[in-house]
Amino acid sequence: IALAKDTQNSSQLLKQLELAVEEGNYLAEFSLANIYMDGLEGVKRNQEKGFIHLLNVANSGHKNAQYSVANAYKLGTGTPVNIEKSLHWYLKAAEQNHAMAQYQASMLLWETNWGEQGISLLKQAANAGVNKAQFLLGGIYSGGVGTEKDYQTAYVWYSVAVAMGDEKAIKWRDSMSTKLNSSTVSQAQHKASELVKRIKKNQAANIAQQQVNT
Repeated sequence: IALAKDTQNSSQLLKQLELAVEEGNYLAEFSLANIYMDGLEGVKRNQEKGFIHLLNVANSGHKNAQYSVANAYKLGTGTPVNIEKSLHWYLKAAEQNHAMAQYQASMLLWETNWGEQGISLLKQAANAGVNKAQFLLGGIYSGGVGTEKDYQTAYVWYSVAVAMGDEKAIKWRDSMSTKLNSSTVSQAQHKASELVKRIKKNQAANIAQQQVNT
């Protein structure tokens, strides 16, 4: 009986969402897409159907849907793998300041056509608080990957990564200090401290905005 009741509830939920989708409600369609993609609410997983809904929502400009579509193309979830289309949708979401899309786009560019765009996207993600991006920027500046070596800037980003919870960045930050004089290290520490304050402030503002939107 319980199973029948759950099935009935799932059916009613799907009908409600589908009616809302027919009326042009993209938030409802995003919910419907996630239900099919992940098999939520007692609904049988149907990733092909979920992807179609995700793509519709992404085309409406919804950045989280754009990010999800990019992931789907990258992993082949509900659609064949297509790295070119994956990058396209990561960049679309990145344009709307989706931090993880900025990071993922930079990683795809790393594999295909790393350059100024890749570094710029990685910086955006790092400034938005993506810890992996912060650590990678330290490595990019310490190794001179796609840019000139800059041990002070590397120290700054390793320090930010440490402050944001990445313990493995400690030894890399400390190794940079051996390449700098005490005055330069002090300047880098100040820059990192100010950067961490700004990142945390922006993160708090984003969380508050998300709560307002929901």
